[in-house]
Amino acid sequence: MLFAQSSMTVLVASNTYWCLRTINEVDNFLYCEFVTEFVSFYDLNEDPYQLHNIVYALDMNTLEKLSERLRHLRECSGSSCERFSSSDWEQHLSQTTAAPQAEKGTS
Repeated sequence: MLFAQSSMTVLVASNTYWCLRTINEVDNFLYCEFVTEFVSFYDLNEDPYQLHNIVYALDMNTLEKLSERLRHLRECSGSSCERFSSSDWEQHLSQTTAAPQAEKGTS
């Protein structure tokens, strides 16, 4: 029996990703960004099995903050990461992003 071979394009999905796992008195969520530009957000109080990606239900400001926090955590090292993993990370984030803007205004 002979089988004809044909050229095929095979798409290979990548599972390379970075995530924020946040659990505290108020929040219990998982936010992930994949190298394929897929983004997910799961409210683990409501959806513990991660069946419903609700990333599109989030407002743009929240998405930007989560993405920025994740970027900072990916780029930091050692004790400098603590400020982005603490409960007051939004305050640190605004201080970090405000500093370069202030410098630009003085030049």
